[in-house]
Amino acid sequence: MSNNGWFDQKHIERPNTIKEVCFVCETSFWVPKCKEGVYKTCSSECGNKRKDINKEKRKRNCLECKKVFYPRQTQINSGQGKYCSTKCSLPSRIAPSHTEEANKKRSESFRKAITDGTYKLRRGEDNPKWKGGIKATRERCRKGGERYEKKMKYMREYRKKNPDFMRESCHKRRSGIRMPRGTYKKIGDSQNWICVYCKKDIKDSYHVDHIWPLGKGGKHEISNLQLLCPTCNVRKWMKDPKEFAKEFET
Repeated sequence: MSNNGWFDQKHIERPNTIKEVCFVCETSFWVPKCKEGVYKTCSSECGNKRKDINKEKRKRNCLECKKVFYPRQTQINSGQGKYCSTKCSLPSRIAPSHTEEANKKRSESFRKAITDGTYKLRRGEDNPKWKGGIKATRERCRKGGERYEKKMKYMREYRKKNPDFMRESCHKRRSGIRMPRGTYKKIGDSQNWICVYCKKDIKDSYHVDHIWPLGKGGKHEISNLQLLCPTCNVRKWMKDPKEFAKEFET
């Protein structure tokens, strides 16, 4: 028996105590009436053993990957605890709604809605969530007061400190492809921040040029990028890079 607090044998004679039986070793011990049903074991040793026993009862094998895991008792009681992770449970959750019959039913109902005219793509003012468009959004921002001014001040400072990153973000919006962060800086360092054609310093002002123009089948990728001064980039436009380079040879 334990010698800690109310578990001591000396408290048998006290009238406000209740006799309990240890869940693990089945030894009787005494606790106050207010703690009835709280203590399941007679000592911390038996308490640790009880945790191990309960954990072993909760042991399950994942239905998908067969991995051993231990779900919570509440999950088991509610009929869950069959999969070890969300990834493993995904096929079972998606499968019922993506059968051939379900897909066919969806496509038929969609075609019917289009032919009947009940399906309408509500844009602009027809949309129930319409809030006034860009002008209304800007007006709300202006009325933001001090908080809006503080945010705009932070954005202006950030743009000044990170011009290369802002260029990359801008090009990403146009092409749909974002280069890894710091790409333009690496290209500039490799060129020693000198224009490829006229050899001018471009550290303060430069344009990102596609060596082989996009209009002629060039790709927006690192191997097809170079930095030019604004004048050379405007002059080059859609020209062949080899033909344009000949203009600087004479």
